[in-house]
Amino acid sequence: MPIVLEAMAGRSFVDYALHLAPMTAEHIDEIPSLVEEFGITSFKIFMFYGGHGLHGRSDDQAEFLMIGPGERYDLAHFEFVMRALARARARFGDRISLSLHCETAEIMAAYTEMVEREGVLTGLRAYSASRPPHSEGLAITMASYLAHETGLAGGICSRARSTGSSAITRAAPISRSSIPTRNGPCGRAIPTPPRNTPPSRVST
Repeated sequence: MPIVLEAMAGRSFVDYALHLAPMTAEHIDEIPSLVEEFGITSFKIFMFYGGHGLHGRSDDQAEFLMIGPGERYDLAHFEFVMRALARARARFGDRISLSLHCETAEIMAAYTEMVEREGVLTGLRAYSASRPPHSEGLAITMASYLAHETGLAGGICSRARSTGSSAITRAAPISRSSIPTRNGPCGRAIPTPPRNTPPSRVST
């Protein structure tokens, strides 16, 4: 973090804040110091990155994500990030926030292959077809349950398609409420208290 701040020093003409995505277990361990020493309060999870790259796809997502051997960017990692942020919120207050980009890597990868194989659609139509609404809806459902399990409220960033919106509604018994913003693309999932005590290995 000091290297990043040093590189940015004196090069900004507007106020800014950093929005960080913990990619590794080491990043998760650094969350308290990021908040306390550097004032970072905003965090992000890209749910599809573990198996599908923003650039399209990658045969080696570990290399794309720059994570080491034995590291996995998957649902378990998302859970551990959320547990760490829940602990940080208990310590530092509600200024700690988490946003989740909800799409399902396996569905995106399969539909991208289908669109390319058919070769009918191009441009934005091909891009949209490779990201079907249920990819978002399934990810929202999983994110909402993880929020419930970890006791952490999180903003759900989506394209606000009907299927995604329906998923938020269906998740309401788990997440208690979903509040879309006035701009539409984001909703907030506010969980009920977690039912299970986390294992000691992820709660320390």
